[in-house]
Amino acid sequence: MTEVQTPDGREFSVAARLYVCSGRVLPRGGGLFFWTSPTGETVSSKTLAEALVITTIDWLNENGWVQIWTAEVKQLFVKVPVLCVRALHSGAPGFAGRLLESTG
Repeated sequence: MTEVQTPDGREFSVAARLYVCSGRVLPRGGGLFFWTSPTGETVSSKTLAEALVITTIDWLNENGWVQIWTAEVKQLFVKVPVLCVRALHSGAPGFAGRLLESTG
C-alpha cells in the first residue's frame, strides 16, 4: 500500500482521511444521491456529509479545539435539543479549520 502525501507536507484533516477511504467504510449510494469515492465505489452523499461533519466535530473536541454543550431551544410549543459548538482556537487543518471559522 502506498502512502499519500499532501503537496506541502501538511497532515491530512480527519475529513480528508474519511473521504479517501469512504468507499470502504460507508454504505453504498444509489439513485440520484450518491458520490463516487476515490477508490471508485459509490457512497450515499447524505451519509458521507453527516460522517464528515460528525467525525470533524469529534476530532476537534478530542484535541481541545472546541467547546461543546447541549441546550434546548423553544420552537412553537416544544423544546428542541441542540448541540452548541464554540471555537477555542483557530488554524486546524482542512475542513476542520473551515468549521472553526464558522463557529465564530
